[in-house]
Amino acid sequence: MAKRAIRLFGFPIHDAPGEAEAECALLQQQGIVDAVLSEDVDTIMFGCTRTIRNWTAEGPRGAKTPTHVSLYDVDELVSAGTGLDREGMVLVALMSGGDYIPEGVPGCGVKLACEAAKAGFGKALCRLKSDDDVQFEEWRTNLRHELRTNESGFFRVRHKALSIPDEFPSRQVLRHYTHPVVSNATTVDKLKTEVNWSRPMDVQGLRYFVEETFDWVNKAGAVKLTRVLSPSLLVSKLLARHMSNRPSSQTTEEMEQDESNLVQRITGRRNHHSTDGIPELRVAHIPADIVGLDLSQELEEVVSFGRQGLALNSDDEFEAAVDGDAETAEGKTRAKSTFDPTIAELIWLPESLVKLSAPLTVEDWEEKQRSKSLSRASRKTAKTTKINNKKTTRAASNEAGALDKWPQPTETFICLHLRLVTTADSVAEFSKSK
Repeated sequence: MAKRAIRLFGFPIHDAPGEAEAECALLQQQGIVDAVLSEDVDTIMFGCTRTIRNWTAEGPRGAKTPTHVSLYDVDELVSAGTGLDREGMVLVALMSGGDYIPEGVPGCGVKLACEAAKAGFGKALCRLKSDDDVQFEEWRTNLRHELRTNESGFFRVRHKALSIPDEFPSRQVLRHYTHPVVSNATTVDKLKTEVNWSRPMDVQGLRYFVEETFDWVNKAGAVKLTRVLSPSLLVSKLLARHMSNRPSSQTTEEMEQDESNLVQRITGRRNHHSTDGIPELRVAHIPADIVGLDLSQELEEVVSFGRQGLALNSDDEFEAAVDGDAETAEGKTRAKSTFDPTIAELIWLPESLVKLSAPLTVEDWEEKQRSKSLSRASRKTAKTTKINNKKTTRAASNEAGALDKWPQPTETFICLHLRLVTTADSVAEFSKSK
């Protein structure tokens, strides 16, 4: 079942003749793959120079989608002087315990084993001939002496109580690490020329697979598959578009049409901690167009919420049937809308990917952003000018004698004033006579 799913996703499959980690390490050494994803560090002991571990989520609370990994680059470890190269890791496994001998040397932990590896005991061990008893005895004697006396200062403290058994290390186990069972040179050369990394995803085959395996039936199941596949399939199609040899005679209108089949529009740009601050663009796409399932051929189904209703296969399955609350990337609660595969969905993608695959769409969006910036700058300049004019007017009104220009004395005003004075004098004389 697992192999069937892998093939449906378009990935190649190769069967290892021995340990899977050893075969993966060989494929990485030969350049067939770039790195090996494994939680087992045995890949380093088998010669893998780039191992990926700890595939985990990095983002808001409750985030489930893995976004970050830890990359173990042997070349960098060697340059840092840790001694944890292939030979050093073999010694660590033999002394502190590994898959073949879990118990290791009694009383020896990982830290002590790493100190021994940094001192070069691992490299010296892996260079010994497997049938040379004298060389193995000399190696053990040297290790015991340094552990007991710390004469060369390899260890943090002396370890007088630690006993190295006479049968250590097991030469059979050592050989498992240094000479694992892997594919021969002919098979490796065949893989280099015949492995097809660009096989398209078999969407219709996946539709049958999830229907049989996960009981994703009828239209609700097809909508669920569309929602799950559309983000990754969009990235896959964008990469394929960039890598494909498009005809040079293609017109601008034809290129724009091709891009719009994948990217409807761009709505924003960000640098977010969840993706280590790489520039991203928010892209709108139509899930139904990206996945390509014919939803009209699927049977409708009424979702039942009773005891005999449909059991959900996962926490978020068939969210289209239920409206609830969801948490945004900023931690705010928003209403969960019904998923419609025919309506544009938004997704954050690396800006470099979008520029390579949909350059015209990016250029149009950037031009709109520049126009908006110029418009805002013009409005800001006009507002600043208006404010400055108001300030100038206020300043002028506060100057000395500024009010003199407002009252305009006239002959009528003077006559009225004299008449009032004359009348007041007459009243005063009349009062005296009384």
